Amino acid sequence: MSAMDVLAALTGSRVRADLLAALFGGRVGCWKPMELERLIGRSHSPIYRELRRFATVGLLRIRRDDGPQRYEVDTETPVAREIRRLVLQTRGRVPKMRHALVQLRARTIAWYIVGSTKGSDRRRALIVLTSAPKSLVRLQLADLVDPSTEIQCLSLGEWVTRLDKGDVFLRRARGARKLWIVGDWDELTRRERVEIESKKMLQAVRRNWREELSDDWDDDWDPLAPVPGPA
Repeated sequence: MSAMDVLAALTGSRVRADLLAALFGGRVGCWKPMELERLIGRSHSPIYRELRRFATVGLLRIRRDDGPQRYEVDTETPVAREIRRLVLQTRGRVPKMRHALVQLRARTIAWYIVGSTKGSDRRRALIVLTSAPKSLVRLQLADLVDPSTEIQCLSLGEWVTRLDKGDVFLRRARGARKLWIVGDWDELTRRERVEIESKKMLQAVRRNWREELSDDWDDDWDPLAPVPGPA
């Protein structure tokens, strides 16, 4: 089953899945049933039935201002946030990007920065930590990433080094809310720890290279002397 079918499989209905994708995956606002009909290409009856069901369980608020009845997502509820996350993971760009990155056959962690990075730098960015060639990564993602989104492609070693040097943007990218594409927070921190420990070990070896890696031998050692036999 393709990634585009996951939401329909989970909800048990293509109409319900398409409606959830429209309500939670796009713009936030009030929707008229007619607008949703045009957007997802379904007739009035199944759309209206699902809208009433969503409203009954609290996923939608019904607005009866002047004019036609409209439906609004309550985006502040934990359930709404989780549904939006599920929609974004199973519809649109993200599953296609995940497939493209997996095809690299390289160890990769990738995420979108979601929301503000807590500073004046508010670039839209996709962070990709991978051992694959950067040019190949950009080629794989060329038709999948919005032109306004900046791709930050680094090896894990570069990532750790730049963080250690105080790279402001990367530190904000690490602390910002994330929409994970490949990997998760636990994998990121685990691989960071491994990289940091490897760097520390290499630094220790370099400091002690004269002692640890020396070709010198004791003055009284004769390499041509016969090897003693068993006692």
